[in-house]
Amino acid sequence: MRPHTAGRLSTVLLMAAWAAVLAPLPVFATNGMYLVSYGAEATGRAGANLAVSDRTLALNANPAGIAQVQGRHYSMNVSLLAPELSAGNAVNDNLEAEDRLFPMPAFGHIRSRPDSKWTWGIGLVGQGGMGATFKNANTFFGTRDETFTEVRFATLTPTVAYALTEDMSIGASLNLGWADASFRFYPQTSFFNTADPANSFFGVAMQRAGGPQVNLRLGWLWQADPRLSVGAIYQTEPQSTFEDGAMTVNFAAHPQLGRKVKYDAEMDGFTFAAQAGVGLAWRP
Repeated sequence: MRPHTAGRLSTVLLMAAWAAVLAPLPVFATNGMYLVSYGAEATGRAGANLAVSDRTLALNANPAGIAQVQGRHYSMNVSLLAPELSAGNAVNDNLEAEDRLFPMPAFGHIRSRPDSKWTWGIGLVGQGGMGATFKNANTFFGTRDETFTEVRFATLTPTVAYALTEDMSIGASLNLGWADASFRFYPQTSFFNTADPANSFFGVAMQRAGGPQVNLRLGWLWQADPRLSVGAIYQTEPQSTFEDGAMTVNFAAHPQLGRKVKYDAEMDGFTFAAQAGVGLAWRP
């Protein structure tokens, strides 16, 4: 990056940066199941990786950032997701989910030449997902049963970045992913309401409905000043498919069926969220 002299532009940008940081923003709990960061460095920065994307796994944060890295670089990382979950309802005062560890591996490789404005990379990343298991739960039908959920999502991510100037770059990542989902909802419970059959309940279990997930991530990075960098990304909503699952419905209490019945299963309307973000980095 070439040196700049401090001046009005830096002052204006610094004021804008502080205004953006201090402005109140809404926070939503269902924006997606992605991790806040990928790689030890980004995690150490608490996920502040849109304007400081100077490592191999930047291809999964701001793909424009890999233009800052010269030569060949490899990176491997494993994160462990260890959620602590609890729930309660009218028949369960407090249920603690079983402790589970979810490994999130990531591998990245980038390559550039000193005489080229192009940088290339590829990553294999465990993007996210999670699950919860609540056992020995009281049901509303006089039984004790369990609930279980699990979603897994990983991508192969070819990436390219181009240096528009010494201070500005753009990049794009194509996420070629696979995801699957499983759940169990009181699978051993079967209740037939003779007074009102429409309000009967039959436990269900579904295994491994999955399919490809494809989307595009675009990035922009600008070193506005030796102390200030600005980054922005946009990621499209994946084209999602969840098919070829196996579902079992517990009709044991049904007067005509009287047994568990197996079906082929698919899920509609379930996907991962689109993303957009702007990041600012200030180095005193």
